[in-house]
Amino acid sequence: MKRQVTPKRERQRLGVDKRGKNIHPVTKMPIFDEAAIKAKAPLEKVVEGKVRAYAIKQGCLCRKFTSPSQRSVPDRIIITPRGVVGFLEMKRKGKEPTPSQYKEQALLMGRGCNVAWSDCFEGGKAFVDKLMALDALQFVDDEPDLSDL
Repeated sequence: MKRQVTPKRERQRLGVDKRGKNIHPVTKMPIFDEAAIKAKAPLEKVVEGKVRAYAIKQGCLCRKFTSPSQRSVPDRIIITPRGVVGFLEMKRKGKEPTPSQYKEQALLMGRGCNVAWSDCFEGGKAFVDKLMALDALQFVDDEPDLSDL
């Protein structure tokens, strides 16, 4: 007896779902267009993780910065081996800080802090490199004179 060809069976044979999207022949799950996936901007946490890994590789301490009573603080505090401190706000590609985040950054810059924001790994890496360059300029006395204490 020959099977009747239903619309569902025909879609399965052609490898498409009801909306005309491609489906995997074995898993029956939608096949996503890889070019479209690559075109989407990576999440902020992904970029932030890459910058964090780079900073740690450079010998920096990289801490998540949260303040329970203060909104709009930068995402990361980066401390170089010789103590240069920087604040980094990460954003998703194409996004900018909110007005309150700009205000907080201006407040920190007014106090002489190193502050930046970035929407990509390259920008975060450049900020870490800037902190490391400032770190190299720091004078470090290997044997401090403790006789004055």
